[in-house]
Amino acid sequence: MSLTATAQAILRARDADFAALARLAGLDPKRHFRGADLRGVEFGNDDLSGFDFRDADLSGANLLRARGVEPAMFLGCRFNAATRAPPGLLGPAKPDWADTIGRDDYGVFVTIQVPALRGKPVTQLLRWIPPGRFTMGSPKNEPGRYPHEGPAHEVTIGQGFWLFDTPCTQALWRAVMGKNPSRFKSADRPVETVSFNRVQTFLTRINRAMPGLDLILPSEAQWEYACRARTKAATYAGPMVIVGERNAPVLDAIAWYGGNSGYVFELKNGRNSSGWPGKQYPHDRAGTLPVALKAPNPWGLYDTLGNVWEWCPDHWHDRYADAPIDGSAWVDPSRSGAVGRVIRGGSWFNDAPSLRSASRIAGHPTYCDDDLGFRCARVQA
Repeated sequence: MSLTATAQAILRARDADFAALARLAGLDPKRHFRGADLRGVEFGNDDLSGFDFRDADLSGANLLRARGVEPAMFLGCRFNAATRAPPGLLGPAKPDWADTIGRDDYGVFVTIQVPALRGKPVTQLLRWIPPGRFTMGSPKNEPGRYPHEGPAHEVTIGQGFWLFDTPCTQALWRAVMGKNPSRFKSADRPVETVSFNRVQTFLTRINRAMPGLDLILPSEAQWEYACRARTKAATYAGPMVIVGERNAPVLDAIAWYGGNSGYVFELKNGRNSSGWPGKQYPHDRAGTLPVALKAPNPWGLYDTLGNVWEWCPDHWHDRYADAPIDGSAWVDPSRSGAVGRVIRGGSWFNDAPSLRSASRIAGHPTYCDDDLGFRCARVQA
């Protein structure tokens, strides 16, 4: 919600009683400050009990002397290095490489401003993925399971990391690389038709442009751990009941897949889907959809299942026997040449079984297609 120019001017008055000024401006403490622009506001030594600042922008604001404040009042707020607040009120300190940091119902997040070769910078949000332990792979009785998803094994993610909340968008790719290789073009759709080798070039360029950012691809274990977000079923929304080849009702709320991706697809160059069997909804052409339209997982990650497959750096192995149990990428230095890399998550094109948290396929490093993209991670020491 945006405040009027008059209200903004009043509330930015220095060394004044914020609560009194809010009442003077006719603002409701429980309603008018959610999502408000409060950059640079001096809150002073006044009582903020009963205010709701969720989702507001507090960049440069000063809360050091305010009374009656508690963390729940500031869920989702953005703040930066210039924001002053009591320790722990807004969350952890902002990393040097981030533009803002905040916390909401899904946890801690940061944003980065990526400079563009042409045009305005592109904002990307990253979610904090806490350390933990999980069972990687699928149980033998999971519907749609393939043998290369086992044996299921316990993995410890000893170090937390940051992860893009969406697949890399075309806007971000173009900001870094200049050209957009995607078939289904729009700035808010995931970039696709990108090979593993081309993604490495993207990572090199964005890290060179933003020293200290140090983006990488998440390992296969990190990817599945983040996708599951402490859930144990076939999907983070629950078990999968496969009604038809492209019809698993649990997927409709969380993913774009072959059963629903053409139902609202609006571009003219979609792939012909009229003959796809067992679709959840009737449609004649399909392709990618804009990111973050479906419900996120419990850690606030969108499109981990569906929309586009996502590259991981691990070499392909047919089974998890002897796989690392520390979350690191399974890369074998003795395997020379162009070794296949792991691809995760399923896509707009695929059948229902491909969109399970444990689903995995392989791709040659030069392989690219209109259902294949990626998301970036940043390991935090």
